Amino acid sequence: AKQTAKQMNLDAIKAEFDSGFDQGSEIGASVSVWRHGEELMNLSRGFTSKDESSPWGEETIVPVFSATKGPAAATFLLCLADAGMNLDSYVSRIWPEFPLSSLTFGELLSHQSGLAGVDGVIHAHDYEGVIQAIERQDPLWTPGEEHGYHPRLAGYMLDECVRRISGVSLGQMWRERIAEPHALDFWIGLPESEDHRVATLYAGKMTKDHMQDGFYQKVSKAGTLPHKAFSSPKGVQGASEMNKPVNWRQGYPAMGGVGTAQALAKFYQLTQGFIDETLFPPETRVLFNQRLTNGEDLVLCAPTSFGAGFMLDPIDDTGAKVRSLIGSDTKGYGHPGAGGSHAFADPTTGYSFAYVMNQMEVSVLPGARVGRMIQA
Repeated sequence: AKQTAKQMNLDAIKAEFDSGFDQGSEIGASVSVWRHGEELMNLSRGFTSKDESSPWGEETIVPVFSATKGPAAATFLLCLADAGMNLDSYVSRIWPEFPLSSLTFGELLSHQSGLAGVDGVIHAHDYEGVIQAIERQDPLWTPGEEHGYHPRLAGYMLDECVRRISGVSLGQMWRERIAEPHALDFWIGLPESEDHRVATLYAGKMTKDHMQDGFYQKVSKAGTLPHKAFSSPKGVQGASEMNKPVNWRQGYPAMGGVGTAQALAKFYQLTQGFIDETLFPPETRVLFNQRLTNGEDLVLCAPTSFGAGFMLDPIDDTGAKVRSLIGSDTKGYGHPGAGGSHAFADPTTGYSFAYVMNQMEVSVLPGARVGRMIQA
């Protein structure tokens, strides 16, 4: 009976996955589902571009924007443990020039620093320039008292901390400590040898309904907090920019990951202690879904909740979920990416899930297509 129920559940996910193609809302996509170290489903369908010249297969990789933040957070936490520090340690301990002397790593990881945007015009490619701008920046709200999503600068700050602790970039540490030893086809800094496998991204279409949403009204208006957070540093905005190999190469930890759904779902099995129980020690694994912030997000203009770099479903005053897109209960953790990519762990059931695609939706939080698969 359990096997039948599991198969029915997988059949429902497949039906929702296929419906996107049947309705013409997908070009190419993959979905992967794992449980207790075993891959239960790995579907790939469609094409890598609109001209349908190249089928989308298991070897196809695609940029996933902020779904990169999960692997980046896990890499950072390994690095922090290597240095003998924890979430209560101060960022300024290893980065003296950091502008907030009493900000903890826990507050940094959970989007409480207020350093969601920087003044001036600095290009995303200018790593040193961005770091110097962060060092000069006044916080956009009182650190530690409120939270707001740091869509882009979160990655630079984690990367700088890793470089100061280890001497290598976060993307290189991800590759050496996690991805290569466990055959994860996911890159934070894609080598040129893999360029031929990358699918072409296509932007979602904004509608009148989107413009009724408070976030989209603000993010398109200069001077607002959402606009500042999503537009600084300059460049690498949207599908057209992320289709350029130069941006795959940069290794942006907040937004530059390129890989497969299978790799992301397998990664979230590793975070639960499956496959290799020694990779993340128990004292690190408990941090992944430790709820550090919860409530109205000053940047996303909606309720959000964050742990140590991972997103959780927000909860209300009774402890009930406000949204249900990251696991079966309040212990789930993961991270979506702009346009629809999404991946998470569900430690209560032992599942992990990942979905990637090249036809983007207009969405910052998980969109309608992946939402239907999650509910299935």
